[in-house]
Amino acid sequence: MYSDIVPVAALAARGLDVGQNYTVGVLSKPVGLASTRMGQLCGMFQGVNALLDYQAAKQPEARKYMASNRTRDVSGTFHTFDSYAEAVDVYRHRPHTITEFAELDAYIGGGESGGRELAYDVQGDFLDVGRYLDGEPECVGRLVDGNPLAKRVHFVVALSAVSNVKNTVVMARSGRLVALIDWLEAQGVRCQVTGIVSHESTYLEVIAKHFDEPLQVTDLSVMAHPDFLRRVVFRFCEYSQTCPSGYGRARAFAKAFRVDQHASEYTNEYTVFLGNNYGASIPASFDYLQAELTGMLAGELDRRTVVAMQ
Repeated sequence: MYSDIVPVAALAARGLDVGQNYTVGVLSKPVGLASTRMGQLCGMFQGVNALLDYQAAKQPEARKYMASNRTRDVSGTFHTFDSYAEAVDVYRHRPHTITEFAELDAYIGGGESGGRELAYDVQGDFLDVGRYLDGEPECVGRLVDGNPLAKRVHFVVALSAVSNVKNTVVMARSGRLVALIDWLEAQGVRCQVTGIVSHESTYLEVIAKHFDEPLQVTDLSVMAHPDFLRRVVFRFCEYSQTCPSGYGRARAFAKAFRVDQHASEYTNEYTVFLGNNYGASIPASFDYLQAELTGMLAGELDRRTVVAMQ
C-alpha cells in the first residue's frame, strides 16, 4: 500500500474516519507532493467495493459542481452511463458487461524450475516412456507456466485523465491492463494493483487486488473504467474542501511524487507505474510493458521499476 505518500499522521485527527477496509481524513498540512493542499480530502480503500460501500453510506448525493451525477454528454465520449446510480449498479451487479480483454499468449522463462503445468514436445526435460512406446512423436515433457523464483509485480495505476480523453480510449487501456495482469497471474506471478488519484482536490488510493488474493478481472475492469473516475472518483472529490470546478488537474506521476522513492524494497518484487499520458500509443505502451516485464522476471533485465504512459 502506498499510504506512506500521504501518511495517516498528516491527516487531521479531528474528523479522521477509520472503518472496515478504509481510512478517510482531511490533510492537515501539505506533505511535500507537488499537488497536495491543506484541507484536501484523502482516502485509502481496500478494494473497489470498499469505496462503493463508503459512498453509499457517507457520500450518497452529488455535491458542489454535481458532475458525478451529470447526464451523459450528447457526443457520448465522456461518460459511459447516464448517471452515478447506473454506473454503480453495473459495477455491483453486472461488472462482466464492462470486462473485455484478449488473452495474451507468451511464456516467461528463467529460474530453476519451469512450473507446475506439463507440456510435451520432441525435446524437453524428461522422457515419457508411455508416450514413447505408444509411438507419440511428442514424448518428451517439460514443466511450464511457473514462477520458480516467487517473483511478483505491483502495479501502481494513475486513474486520472484530462477531460478531452474519450471514454473509448480509457476502455482500451483498461482492456490491455487486465490482459497483462491476467497473463502474469496465469504464470504464477502474483500481482497487486493500486489505483491512485493525486491532485489538489483529492488524494485517493484504491487497492483493487492484493498479492495474496485470487484474481478477479471484473474488479480491475471496474477500477480502470472511465466512469469509475468520472462518477465514483468525482463523487469523492465533491466532498473535498479544495475541489475546484474542474475537479483537479490530472497530474503525471513524475509531477506528483518521485517514483524511484516508492519502488519495492523486496528483491523479488517489481513495480510498474502506469501513468495517464493518453497521448501515447496504448498498444505500443503495453507491448513495451510486456517486453520489459518478460525480461525482468526472466532475469534478463536488471531493473526494479518500469514506467509506461508517463
